[in-house]
Amino acid sequence: MKLNSDYLYTELADDSVLVPTGDAAKSFHGIIRLNETGKFIYRCISENLTKTQIAARLTQEYDVSEDAAEKAAGDFIAELLDAGVVEED
Repeated sequence: MKLNSDYLYTELADDSVLVPTGDAAKSFHGIIRLNETGKFIYRCISENLTKTQIAARLTQEYDVSEDAAEKAAGDFIAELLDAGVVEED
């Protein structure tokens, strides 16, 4: 998967957000606020990690089981795919 370059990642005060630009702004109106886990997963995606690798990093970073990490990674990636923030390779 790869990040859609039409979404700009930025930090505003204490919030991490994704802002649609270009073509993405025509179909997605608003911003996406990332919580700490979402920010962590987004950064992993920007490093071109797979869902399995992201889940492994989640278990290292947070006190979660492998199953919970895989579910969290899968659910959030599905939301990003649905919003057009990431694209399948």
